[in-house]
Amino acid sequence: RCVKLFQLTQNYFNTRKDPLLTDLLFKLRCTFINQVLLDEACPDLYREFEKLVGLIEANSDFLGQSKEKRCKILVEIGVGYLHFSQFSKSRKYIDTAKILLGFTFRLTGAMGRRTKYQTTDTPQLRVETILEEDVSDKAPLENEPEQIDLGDDTVLEKISFQDGSVSSISNLTAPFLLHTASLKLKDFYLDDLLREEVIAFLEAIIEGSTYSYCIATHAYFLRSHLEKKSMRRLTRSMEQLEEVIQGFDCKKACARTGSLFVSGLPPMWIQEKLLAELYTSIGSHKSALDIYERLQMNEEQITALQTLGRYEAAEKLTRTLLEKGETPKLYCILGDSTQDISHYEKAWELSGESSARAMKSLVLLREQGRS
Repeated sequence: RCVKLFQLTQNYFNTRKDPLLTDLLFKLRCTFINQVLLDEACPDLYREFEKLVGLIEANSDFLGQSKEKRCKILVEIGVGYLHFSQFSKSRKYIDTAKILLGFTFRLTGAMGRRTKYQTTDTPQLRVETILEEDVSDKAPLENEPEQIDLGDDTVLEKISFQDGSVSSISNLTAPFLLHTASLKLKDFYLDDLLREEVIAFLEAIIEGSTYSYCIATHAYFLRSHLEKKSMRRLTRSMEQLEEVIQGFDCKKACARTGSLFVSGLPPMWIQEKLLAELYTSIGSHKSALDIYERLQMNEEQITALQTLGRYEAAEKLTRTLLEKGETPKLYCILGDSTQDISHYEKAWELSGESSARAMKSLVLLREQGRS
């Protein structure tokens, strides 16, 4: 039903001969959603996205919008470019929006404590924000997901800074911090220093005065992703995701989408996939398998079956799916199960010699054969 409604929406906006700014914005969002639904970047969708961005910027109504609305449109474009992995263009539009709004931020140091037994303050990372003028955000307040406490016997719930100050964040300024955190995770190698930098941005959003469901949920999602390798924070990471997923209500979805496209919030199935990965990391493979089966994530489902030692079931499922329709991805999965190079060759052929995964697997297998 949702797919049909989405297709109907696309058809409606595509038939508009003299599109208004609103029509162009919704066409841009449809293109963005189309890309989100795909596993790999689509050049045709990117060209369509670029075309729509040009039309929006050339539209006379765009310059006539208020500063706040223009800022949100620029952020939406920046988030879209980030999803297409066009990092320099993404930065360009986000920076333009920051200048327009008069908003600046930076990572700085402040004295504070991380643990309950610390007796002296040490330098800690913190985000400092500056807004040149008070710009009100008239968006209605939305119920954020409940924040799960860490509950550790040593580490504090949050860094206790000596001056006790908190960054001033709103629904208009929080997307800039989210974009910076997301960009750092996509554009740089994730080491311990980068992890601390990104968490500083996320904690500023979580502890700030934002009331957007989408912004808060995305911040929790990224924090859970970063905390999954910390033994002291793994439990909170899982419980926070469980709280977000269980608290999701389709009936309230429309009232919570005010900041959806500026937040860059991943789809719910991506959040559930991360929860399944966390279950796998603690050895709860059956719980992970249940999520993959419900979401019809065939590759992850097959991997979970293999982990549980159910190799015949994994191969049977793959071949059953192939009977329904041959796809390059399924042949790659079958190749992973059987290590038969012919399956990757078939995937490469079916994809019209464009499947990056099939080519990568072919190269790896051939290199192993030579060695």
